[in-house]
Amino acid sequence: MTMARPKPLREGDAAACLVMMLTRSGCVRVPNVDRRQQENQLYKKGYEIRLRLRDDEELKQVRDCLKVFGLKPGKPYAHGGQVVQVAYGKEALNIFADLVKQAGVKSPKLSKLKRIS
Repeated sequence: MTMARPKPLREGDAAACLVMMLTRSGCVRVPNVDRRQQENQLYKKGYEIRLRLRDDEELKQVRDCLKVFGLKPGKPYAHGGQVVQVAYGKEALNIFADLVKQAGVKSPKLSKLKRIS
């Protein structure tokens, strides 16, 4: 008996999922530009989106959603009884900024989420 293939995730569904997870329990980290110029290679912080998830089911869902937008999910880790999935880089930040803007979400928590050139 062969198992049915899961239907591919639609971009709209993936976008809604990622925006919901980000607004529910996510955070945005951006590097301090002044500090990076002063400390050069000693300051290694980069651009990242962190999504705190309740369980492995949400983790699988988020990883699939990230892949819809061509993002490579980072290695998930446990934190405070939850799972954290990270997406790294300017591209991830820009994609999330576009998704949040399209969804019309306004949250002070997401104030760092702006497109980077």
